[in-house]
This record gives sequence, C-alpha cells and structure tokens, in this order.
Amino acid sequence: MPTEIHNTHQQWIDQETKEMFFAQFLNQTEFLILKPGVGTTIKHFNGVYMNSLKEPDFLLRFDSQPLPSLTIESGWTESLPRLHADMRLWLVGGAPEVQVVIVLRWSKIAGTPTQKAKGIFEVWQRDAANLPFIRQQGTIFPAPTAGPPETIPVTRADLFGPAHVQTGKNGGDLWNMRVDILRFWARLAIQNMGLVPA
Repeated sequence: MPTEIHNTHQQWIDQETKEMFFAQFLNQTEFLILKPGVGTTIKHFNGVYMNSLKEPDFLLRFDSQPLPSLTIESGWTESLPRLHADMRLWLVGGAPEVQVVIVLRWSKIAGTPTQKAKGIFEVWQRDAANLPFIRQQGTIFPAPTAGPPETIPVTRADLFGPAHVQTGKNGGDLWNMRVDILRFWARLAIQNMGLVPA
C-alpha cells in the first residue's frame, strides 16, 4: 500500500514544474501540455514487454501521448532489484518515448530510541546501444553534509520527448531539479510516518 513517502515525488515534481514556469524555462503552452499522472495504467510497451501493464508511481508526458517521457518508481517495501526491473520495463519496453526513469528507494532503519528512514535516488537513461545505464545516483537521507547543492539535470527533450519539443525551442535546454526540494518533502512525509530522517 502507498505510504506518506509516496506523495513526496508528486510534491517535488509539482514544485519543480511550477518553478520552471515562473522562471520562464517553460512557456504557458508547454506548462499546460506537460501532463502529470499517478497510478495511470500504461500498456503500450514494445518488444518482449509488449503484453505488459504498468502503473508508474509518477509520470510526465506530452499531452495525451500513450507513453510518458519521464517516470518515477518509488519503493518503500519494494526491493532495489524490483525497482530496477520496473526501470528496465520503462526504458526498454517504452523506447523510444520514455527518456528518463528516476528510482527512489526508501527504507527503515531500526534504532534506539527512534526508528530512522533513509533514502537514495538513481537516474536512468538509455545509452547509444539503447541499453539502460545509471546516469546519476545519490543519497537523500542521510543528507550530505558538504559540497554544493545536488541537482538532477533534465533537458527539455527529457521532459517532452524529442519529437514533441515546441517549435523554436531547444531540446537540449537544461533544467536542474533540486534534490533539496525532494529532501524537504521527504522529511515531512517521514515525520508523518512516525520516523526521523537518518
């Protein structure tokens, strides 16, 4: 069953897309046509995944396209290998439309006197041979104590899919999604679950 932590990525991406609009990275047309979805059953996969069905924990897609361009798979009880199997379904079975899969893995650490929660993120894409590769990974909790703020760079083409970049816009334009925003929402969710961040 979904827990409080499963709302975290929805709040994160909602805030990010609004900031994209306020910063004029997205114009009004782009902002309105970039559609989020949660628990939407997708069945338009290719190859060995042709008969598969999947409900992503979150998706972004251009208008009413059957497949998303960006998905998030988040696990609290799911193992990392299971989340990686979901990631491969999206990137291999969803090629060429699915551009990016973000994997979020949360887990509980038994502690005294309180229980703590930790979290990691992974960013996956396809390489030149159309095979999934991990582009970036990091820790959400425990939060890093040094270094510059972490970001997850996404291009306009990652958000919309290369075929749907608006005329006159550059698909390579980059937006840095902030991990500290994800961490902010995750901290609130973890506290609502009666835990503390690791």
